[in-house]
Parts: sequence; structure tokens; C-alpha cells
Amino acid sequence: MTIVQHKTIHKSHRSGKQIKYIVIHQTAAKNFESTRTWFHAPESEVSAHYVVDRDGTVHQFVKESLAAWHARGFNSVSIGVEFVGLIEPMTPEQEETFKVMIAYFRSHYPTAEFIEHRELPKTTTKCPTLLFPNHGGLKKFVDKYFIQNVLS
Repeated sequence: MTIVQHKTIHKSHRSGKQIKYIVIHQTAAKNFESTRTWFHAPESEVSAHYVVDRDGTVHQFVKESLAAWHARGFNSVSIGVEFVGLIEPMTPEQEETFKVMIAYFRSHYPTAEFIEHRELPKTTTKCPTLLFPNHGGLKKFVDKYFIQNVLS
């Protein structure tokens, strides 16, 4: 999996905290360029570790050793993954990329919970809105492909 590197000013130190969550988001834009532009805007004060474009390309904005600004109150204990698509389900290319990412995160952060942004405590967002309609939700998607990966 090729990862395209980007920079952002929206990041901070983790202060040695362990990763507890892999937080899944859906971008508020239909395309990667709009997301990239927003992540670079000083006034946005948002970022994510990874953005997965509609064609499956992975873009990294923040190193995993640092905190990205994607889930207020949970940034120092999480990795943020954004899927480009506004209110659309994942593309087949995004699904294939996410399967690889699931295996990676499970091997590097075995106790981390995959969680949708809206599932975090005290969160009022509806993000992500429609990523996993054909899979019974994020947790079923993750379990299905992690088990397949382990057994194959």
C-alpha cells in the first residue's frame, strides 16, 4: 500500500498516551483536494492521520506518534482515519485499502477499538454518515476482514 505524505500544522504531542481507538470519519467534502485544502487552512484546526481517497489512495497528514485533531477529547489516545465521500458509501477501492489498514492497525495496536466518530462519548456529530451500509456497520466490517486475514 502506497502512502502519500502531506504536512499540516494541526497536530500536537500525545504525551506518551497509548492508542485506545481507531476513529473512523467521513469527510465533509466530496473530493480529496477539498479535504487537503481544509486540512491546510489555519482556521480549520482539524486534521487526521490518514485520508483514504475514493480511488483507495492513502494520504498521511500526521505521524502516528503525534495526535491529529479529529476527535475532540480523544485526539491523544486515537488514530484518525477519514474516508473521502461526504454521504456516500465506501467505494470498492476504499474497502480494499481499509482491509489492509485493518490488518496493519490490529498488528500495531492490538487492543485499540475501531469506532465511528459519532460513537465516542459526548459527541454530537453524525460522522460517518453512510460508510458501511452493506456490511452491518463498522464493527462487523472490521471483524469480518480481520478474521479472514488471520485465517488466510
